[in-house]
Amino acid sequence: MKKKIIYNLLGAIALGFVSYSTMCARVPTIYSPFSFAVVLPAFYIHDYLKLILPPFLFLPTVTVLTCSVIPLFFMAWSRGLYSGIGKIPRRSVVFFSIIIVLSLIYLIGSWKDSLKYSGQFHTLAIYGINLVFWATMVYLYLLNRKRPSVKLSFVFHWFSFAWLAWVAFPWLGELL
Repeated sequence: MKKKIIYNLLGAIALGFVSYSTMCARVPTIYSPFSFAVVLPAFYIHDYLKLILPPFLFLPTVTVLTCSVIPLFFMAWSRGLYSGIGKIPRRSVVFFSIIIVLSLIYLIGSWKDSLKYSGQFHTLAIYGINLVFWATMVYLYLLNRKRPSVKLSFVFHWFSFAWLAWVAFPWLGELL
């Protein structure tokens, strides 16, 4: 039991770094695509914290809180791993299927603006990265269905949340 909790905690910490990597550049890039799943919470807490924190604490606090959203969601979502359930739960398959479809709709709708503001190379790279993530998630799910294991379930969940944190809904288009 302790080993599973440690793995989940390490996975959450790694997701914190993935969350940070999506917004570590000053502008959206291929390695830092400004995923809305991480950037939107930053927008929401930015104005509130600016009123209550001194300037020297503002940026570190916003960064830590913003980068904690996906890892905390991962810890709460992956609670079945603590009990040793090896099969990927139906709720995970449904949730990530919906997120993939929404991401696909978003990417299709952003195609024109992405080409205009980010360029062809950036657009194709981001779309390609999303395709690789989707294919890997499907592969991990099918592999887990064939041979259910806690390790495969953990990898599926971690990889899916890493995709959500890093590049699921990248900033494509005009900057604010």
